[in-house]
Amino acid sequence: MRGRRIRIGQIKDRFNLLVYLSTFEGFKETGAVDEVSINCTMCADTKSHFYWGISKSIGFCHRCGHSVDSIQFVQDVEGLSFGDALEFMENRRTFDKRTPEIMKTDVEMQLPYRFIPLWTWYFSSMLPVAYLKERLVSEVQVTMYKIGYTFWKPYAHRIIFPIYINDKLTGFVARSLGDIKPHYLYAEGMKKSDCLFGYDIAQDFMGCVLVEGVFDALRVGYPAIAILGKYISNSQIELLRRAKFNRITVMLDSDAICESTIVCKKLEPHFDVHQVCLPRGDPGSTRRELLNDYIKNSFCFGTHENLKEYVEGVLK
Repeated sequence: MRGRRIRIGQIKDRFNLLVYLSTFEGFKETGAVDEVSINCTMCADTKSHFYWGISKSIGFCHRCGHSVDSIQFVQDVEGLSFGDALEFMENRRTFDKRTPEIMKTDVEMQLPYRFIPLWTWYFSSMLPVAYLKERLVSEVQVTMYKIGYTFWKPYAHRIIFPIYINDKLTGFVARSLGDIKPHYLYAEGMKKSDCLFGYDIAQDFMGCVLVEGVFDALRVGYPAIAILGKYISNSQIELLRRAKFNRITVMLDSDAICESTIVCKKLEPHFDVHQVCLPRGDPGSTRRELLNDYIKNSFCFGTHENLKEYVEGVLK
């Protein structure tokens, strides 16, 4: 009996309840942690009074008082027996048999538990999708960079930006929605010094643009690479060398001119290095047309006789 209860619990845990509920009328996020609502299937509800706690798999209608778990809900809606409902849920799972935490082995990094691929939800009203659209991230970018989302701790309610190096997941950046701090978390066990966001996509080009963060890279577009900070490691330089880029343009935030120069100096022995010194802000908050002009007019590092004079000219 105990084994059967465990088995049922595993099926409930693996069932993609969020995706299933999203097919019902009135589906929306309530704004509360781990909660969505739909129109109640048991009463004449038209205003999404049927609230669901995703992690607990429990629903309650604030209009008629109907309370149900995910298994009974599938039975009622699909007209199935208990056993058939379990089979229905088992066949419609989309998540691995993992505990609700990041699982990392010695050989493989994995995405967060219950990773939701946002490229399948780009035209929905989900909060993370709305946030990405506000940041001018396109559907094509969400798909190419395999951007996702999770409701589950320790990365709950964060947009997930996977980092792939030669098709292998080496880490991810988890960005909170709104002003929740810290704004950015990184995958457990991830070495930032070995990661370059956008690396695999940029390898199809002869040159690339190095920026600090993921939203900087997304705003610049292809072939931008985020070094995840203001400094570049020897491991990251080696990855860039393997990609056989001819030209690299360094464009860090406006408050990182000194750091940008150090990055250029480290890259100079290996590449044709160009530098952009932004007059203000960061690439992620700058119009793409303006960024293109900055990149087009960037100067070749090492040939500019007076960097200070150049920077002062830009700031005027």
